[in-house]
Amino acid sequence: MPDAADGVYKAIVVGTDGSPSAAAGVHAAAALALASGAELHIVGAYRPPTWRGRHNAAQARRGGKRFDLAAGDPTGTLALLDDAAEAVAHPRLAIQLHAVAAEPAQALCWVADRHGADLIVVGSGSLARGTRLVRQSVLERLDPIARCPVLTVDTAHVA
Repeated sequence: MPDAADGVYKAIVVGTDGSPSAAAGVHAAAALALASGAELHIVGAYRPPTWRGRHNAAQARRGGKRFDLAAGDPTGTLALLDDAAEAVAHPRLAIQLHAVAAEPAQALCWVADRHGADLIVVGSGSLARGTRLVRQSVLERLDPIARCPVLTVDTAHVA
């Protein structure tokens, strides 16, 4: 793996879901990007609305009911991305934000491929019930499809 001190990283991709573990991954990725002069790409994945979901929402609205399509709305993801970027902002750090309608591992790889990333950074997850399983799932899905190295940040100490 390239050494960040050599300035060989050009683009680093990191994902966030707003969790403390993801925040630790974003901070680690930002530190590496700053040390190597790389551009930082922060990715938030969200589920696109299905045809059935859009259809149900339209029918509910016609019936005067409220129907929540939050799973297919990138607005919350955009807010998470803004918060993550604000947390690591530095005058010498170029940051790009990406809200991608895809499964998290696919979103990370899509951004990495599109921007020629040298590294993908992910948090390892916390010991909170269920969180580690989700995070491991992203890591397991990244392994066979990532075209660049994946750095796992140990975030077990993060609350």
